[in-house]
Amino acid sequence: MSRLYSSFDLSRILADDLERVAREKREAEAAARKAVIAAKRVRGKKTVPDSPSVGPLAPFSLEKVGAHYCLHNLVVNGAVYDYLWSGELLPDAHPQEEWLSTPEYRTVDGIKFDLPSSLEWGATIVALYHHRNTKDPAQQVLLEEFKLSLVDSLKRYVVTATRMTYTPTVHDLVEYLRRNSNHLYNADLAGKNCPLDASMSSETRAWFGVDAQEFMDAATWLTGFGVHVFRRERPKEKQEVRALVLGVVDSGRFNIDADDSINDDRPARGVAVRKILPPATEAPR
Repeated sequence: MSRLYSSFDLSRILADDLERVAREKREAEAAARKAVIAAKRVRGKKTVPDSPSVGPLAPFSLEKVGAHYCLHNLVVNGAVYDYLWSGELLPDAHPQEEWLSTPEYRTVDGIKFDLPSSLEWGATIVALYHHRNTKDPAQQVLLEEFKLSLVDSLKRYVVTATRMTYTPTVHDLVEYLRRNSNHLYNADLAGKNCPLDASMSSETRAWFGVDAQEFMDAATWLTGFGVHVFRRERPKEKQEVRALVLGVVDSGRFNIDADDSINDDRPARGVAVRKILPPATEAPR
């Protein structure tokens, strides 16, 4: 038997529904305000964690700082930092040993830059690739600007703070940053020159900290060209040290070139590691 509602009943039901919707809206707004306050309280903490970690408060983003680009929350070798990339190649040209040992060569706009390691290059290229679908119009503009800046640099080749020591009888040694003595052992990097392919993940993890396919996809998106590897044949009698050089050649290739002397006098690009750790998370109060 169906129930008949009077106009009074219908008005009361409608009023109750409107009140319920309004109450739910107020509760949602209150919850959102509490979340913002909690996040600000966390970001405002003066202490930083002993070891960096990736968390929900660490989204990747770009910011223009003068003529340079700040990459917020870039994940490099499992750690999260802010990085300041120089907006142009470092002035003049010096052998890599001089770039590493002479700070005044790396000063741009009063900022002392360091050469990026191949890990920092790899993390940057991959982060930009994953950020390509951002819905933020401002981020889209910055992404395109920085992308063009990197591609312009790579067309002239850039050296990195990464070295490879090719050895005759054991695995090769990768040294990302001499100043920090940050080494990777058990890499097998010597061999024939060839296009990079997905089977070479051991090499790309050693150079860039990422799998080969991911780096290939990111580098191809960045430059529009496939990735080629140029390296030393294994030395027969003695160790040989080579600097890693990245670039895009006129024939349409993105190059990973480890077949050059450590005293490479091609241009360099700077990166200042600001080492701002992401905030530690805490429960809302």
